[in-house]
Amino acid sequence: MNTYIFGAHSRARTLKEYLSVIYPELIIRAFLVDNDEENPDSVDGLPVIRIGGSKGQDACDFGPKDRVYIGTRGVSHHRITKHLTAIGFKDIIPVTVELDIKLRNEYLTRHFAGIGRLFEKIDSFRASGVNDKKPAVYVASSAFDLVLQDKHEPRSFERVIQVGCSLTDKRLEDAIYDNDGDNISEKNTQFCELTAMYWIWKHAKESIVGLEHYRRFFLVGEELGNVMSTNDIDVILPTPLCVLPSLKGNYLLRHEPQPFEDMMEVLQKLYPDDFDTSVSFFDQKLYSPCNMLIARKEVFDRLCGWMFPILFEVAARNKTFDDRYQNRYPGFLSERLISLFFELHRDEYKVVYSDKNFLS
Repeated sequence: MNTYIFGAHSRARTLKEYLSVIYPELIIRAFLVDNDEENPDSVDGLPVIRIGGSKGQDACDFGPKDRVYIGTRGVSHHRITKHLTAIGFKDIIPVTVELDIKLRNEYLTRHFAGIGRLFEKIDSFRASGVNDKKPAVYVASSAFDLVLQDKHEPRSFERVIQVGCSLTDKRLEDAIYDNDGDNISEKNTQFCELTAMYWIWKHAKESIVGLEHYRRFFLVGEELGNVMSTNDIDVILPTPLCVLPSLKGNYLLRHEPQPFEDMMEVLQKLYPDDFDTSVSFFDQKLYSPCNMLIARKEVFDRLCGWMFPILFEVAARNKTFDDRYQNRYPGFLSERLISLFFELHRDEYKVVYSDKNFLS
């Protein structure tokens, strides 16, 4: 079956990787686009074909049995589906959140098996007996968060922590504030949810702690603490994401390069024994995104004690950027560093993974 992927950027490239591994018999012919934004002529050795836009339409010959996967943000799926139908496609598969989770997990199962490692999900474990260790998973929230259409039913172990409190007089009710005590609240525009992570490190007393976001939650149950304790689980990370061409290459494509280069210099200076592993880690393509985790407190503290000195030095070198998105480079770097930390200590800690949702 001839197969096409609509999209030519990060999501579409990741989708091609998933499909190629899960369905090696697929013949993926090309990436398709229908807009005039800057698109490459080819991606990963496949042509990028324009099927619309003011610059005209590239020549292409689609068969009635050809399949196309839509590898873009969900908000565009309806429009793209109408366009693909109009030009003759009948077998159209939008990659929804649910399908992405399914494909990602199948890909990871095959990938981990291929390198001789376990890919374990938290939902494969069960609690046994009674455990009185109550976790506290802190939900990073802001006074300026958008009102969500999707609803999240708070779980008993979740506690709202307002981030960036030093930058506003507005306060969320019934929340913990990230400017209490030893804190980096004033750095929130750059460090994002890491101001909550720092506060948890310095102040939380629970034996199991974690960090979620007001729009992103782990898909775990109320027995979380019991499941972790009775199965000797040290940390739960988000199900890994595949990015291309590599963690380093993907970062440099999407962000200002200097902070990444400085991060590598700081890693070599502070942790020289781990530097070779760090270089090889960033040359591969899997990491757990979003600065989310749930861990035993001593593990959480060790991660923070290792990571924050790196980020503080990189931030001291680079200061601030005018572009608000690029100015968040400490938060983007930390996503990669958290995964690196657990790669460096994978023989010491039992790491399992959890899917997460994303509320609209």
